[in-house]
Amino acid sequence: MKRIRNELLTTAAFVALAGSAYAADMGVPMKAPPPAPIPYAQFQGFYITGLVGAGQANMDVTQYGGTGKIPWSSPSCGSYGLASCADHSTSVVAGVEVGYDWQSRYFVYGVAADWTWAGFKHSRQAASGATQWTHTSKLEWLASFRGRMGLAIDDTLVYFTGGVALGEVKSFGSASDFSGQVASMSINKTQAGWVAGLGVEHKFTPNWSGKAEFLYYDLGRASTNFATKEPGFGVYTTDVNTQVFVGRVGVAYRF
Repeated sequence: MKRIRNELLTTAAFVALAGSAYAADMGVPMKAPPPAPIPYAQFQGFYITGLVGAGQANMDVTQYGGTGKIPWSSPSCGSYGLASCADHSTSVVAGVEVGYDWQSRYFVYGVAADWTWAGFKHSRQAASGATQWTHTSKLEWLASFRGRMGLAIDDTLVYFTGGVALGEVKSFGSASDFSGQVASMSINKTQAGWVAGLGVEHKFTPNWSGKAEFLYYDLGRASTNFATKEPGFGVYTTDVNTQVFVGRVGVAYRF
C-alpha cells in the first residue's frame, strides 16, 4: 500500500508540472501575486512643535489727501498729493505650534495653532531744507489658526496648510521744522488676515519628527488719519499693507 500511495503522489505531481508547462506553452497567463502595499507611518494624535526660521516683511506705506507735501514719504520716495514707500525688512523668527491630526490610511488632516516672535523693522529719515522726516514700520509677532491636509508615504508627510492669521502692525511717522513738530501719525493695530503654505514632515521615531514649511501671510490694510499743524494743509490718510514670507523648520513631539 505504501508503494502504491507513493506512486500516486508522484504521478499527481508530474501531471501538475506538465499542466503548468502546457499552459505556459499555450500562452495562458499565470496569475501574479498582488503587489505589496506602500507603507505609511501613523501621524494621528496631539503634538507640540518648536520652530525657528527667517522671513521677509513687506509693509507698503501709502499716504494721500491734504494739499501739501506728504511728510514721511517725501522727499525720498514721494511727491505732492500722493506718496508710496515700500518698507522691506528681514528677520529671524521663532515660535511654538500645537495641533492635532487625524488619519485615514495615507490621508492625514488636522488643525494647528501657532505663535511666532519676529523682529521686522524698517526706518528711514529724510530732510528737505528745514524739514526733517522720520518713519518706522514694525511687525513684532505673528499668529495663525490653520487646517492642514496631506499624504503620508512611508515615514514622510507632505501637506498643504491654510487659515486665519494675526499680526501686530506698527507704523510711526513725524515731521518737524524750526517751529517744532508739525505732523505725526501712529498705527498700532492687531491685524487679521490669512495665511497659506506648504510643508513636509518626517518621522524619525514613533514620537519624534522634523518638519520644514513655507508660509505666506497677508495681513491686509491698516489705516489712520492725521492733520498737520500747518494751516490749510487738510487731513491726510496713511495706509499700511503688510505681507510676510516665512520659511521655518521645527522639531515635533507626538504624544
